[in-house]
Amino acid sequence: MRENNMKPIVALTYFLCNQKKCLFGLEKSEDPELRHIYQIAAKSFEPYTTKEEENYQHIMDVMKNTSNQFQKKNSKCVDEFQKSRDLDIILRKIKRYAEGGFDYTNKKIKMVKEDEENESGTTTSIEKVITADSYFVIKLREEPGKFS
Repeated sequence: MRENNMKPIVALTYFLCNQKKCLFGLEKSEDPELRHIYQIAAKSFEPYTTKEEENYQHIMDVMKNTSNQFQKKNSKCVDEFQKSRDLDIILRKIKRYAEGGFDYTNKKIKMVKEDEENESGTTTSIEKVITADSYFVIKLREEPGKFS
């Protein structure tokens, strides 16, 4: 171990006190002990974060598609305006483009809601575990005059 490396207990304390999801931006991010702790944490929480990352990626894909769609529609409207100068035709096309975007986003919202409904039936409730600390607090609350 090099002299400027953190001792394991110091790295663990640093990890717990900072409460960051990743090493990025931490002052001691290059420390090997701290990196090892983050690797362990990443492996431990992987089953819980994978679904969240998938949902995030899906939402980002939908937002990028929607943005691209409106950008294309905008350039088509500009082209049409330069070609024909007929405002009625252009307004009808803009309305049709906006309705297409509205339908697309509503379809995606419906898909997300259906996914949430399907997942809600498969989750199980978390057991209530009474630790020594929570037991102490429960007993203190039972005493008259405490926490009132």
